[in-house]
Formats: sequence, C-alpha cells, structure tokens
Amino acid sequence: MPDPAESAAGERPRSGAAVAPVGPLPVPGAGVAPPPDFDLRSLLIRFSVGVLVLIAMLGVLGALLREPTTAFARWYVGLTGLPGLLVAASVLDMVPQPVPSDVFMGFAHIAGRDFFSIGATTTVGSILGGTVAWLGARWAADRGPVRRYLAGPGAGVFALVQRYGTLALAVGAISPLPFSVTCYAAGAIKMPYRRFVLVCLLRGPRMFFYLWLIQLGWVAAA
Repeated sequence: MPDPAESAAGERPRSGAAVAPVGPLPVPGAGVAPPPDFDLRSLLIRFSVGVLVLIAMLGVLGALLREPTTAFARWYVGLTGLPGLLVAASVLDMVPQPVPSDVFMGFAHIAGRDFFSIGATTTVGSILGGTVAWLGARWAADRGPVRRYLAGPGAGVFALVQRYGTLALAVGAISPLPFSVTCYAAGAIKMPYRRFVLVCLLRGPRMFFYLWLIQLGWVAAA
C-alpha cells in the first residue's frame, strides 16, 4: 500500500532525498533565510574537542578518583546491568538533552563488562530511542510539543534534515549533531522507516569508537 506522504505529490521520492513535511508544521526561518549548509569544519572541531574532553575526563577520574569511581560504577552496573544500559541509551537518544550515552558506557566498562556487550547494547538502545523519536514526530509533527520544538530549539537541525534528508541523518548518527533531534526531524518529514533505520545502523561504529576512547582514557590513567 503506498505511503500517503509519498503519493500526495504524485510520485515516489528518490532514495536519499528529503521528503516534504505533511501538515502545517512551520518551516524554521521560512521567509527569512534558506536552510543552512553543513558547517563541516565546525562539526570536525566539535568532534575533536569532544574526543579530547572525553579522554581528559577519564584520565582525571582514573588518576585522581579511581577507587570511588570504580566503586560507584560497580554498584550502579551491578544494580541495573545491561538492561539499565539499554534503557539509558534509549532514553538519552529519545529525548533532546546534553548528556551522552557515553557516560553509561563508561560506567559499564569501569565495572568490568566486556567490550562487545557494552557497544552492542548501547547501539540497540540508541536505535530504539531514535525510533521512538521518529514515530513521535511522524504522528505529531504538526501539533503540540514536537511542533514547538522543531520550530524553536530544534529549528536549525530540522532545516538541515529538510534540505539534505538521509545525509543529515547520517551526520547526526556519527557526529556531534544531536542524534535525537535528527530523528525527530526525519519523522517530521515522513522519511520512510526502512531508510531511517538503515542509516541509524551507523550508531554502531560511533558507539564502538567512543567505547574504545573510553577504554583508552581509563587504561592510560592507570
């Protein structure tokens, strides 16, 4: 059965192209400025700074507060286990907020959980959270808090996803561009779920890379 969002225009959108939003969702900056371009230099700088900060923080914790940090991580992970990591990753990539799931991956690593289980659990949780965000925006993009957010704090990312579609979502999956916001935007423009979830698989390499950085910083401080 054809997708109403695709058939309304009389033809099916090309793979990778952004799909126009359905309903009265306002276009951020409409009538004022065109959607922004990707500032790749800014993203690379933010990515590099984020990597350095992550390693530095783990180095400080490992050198100065190793015992209390280890005790807390073992207590927390012993209490919640991998299901707790799954839920944390889902919620953090479902709700726009500044705390990355790397914090909970760090707890799991310090508590002695194995590398693959941590990375795989966090990846699955992230994709589940992103899926909930995609669904929420697909169903409620033209009303309520989703509409206000995409027309307000999330307007810049929404404009990027409107303009670049799949590419913007891919950048959000692996870069400092907020992943949860790109998922809301993808739902708002009615991006097909198959395309959406395939792009979200890029969360896997991102999670394993950051987990390796966590391991590197913690071991280096020993």
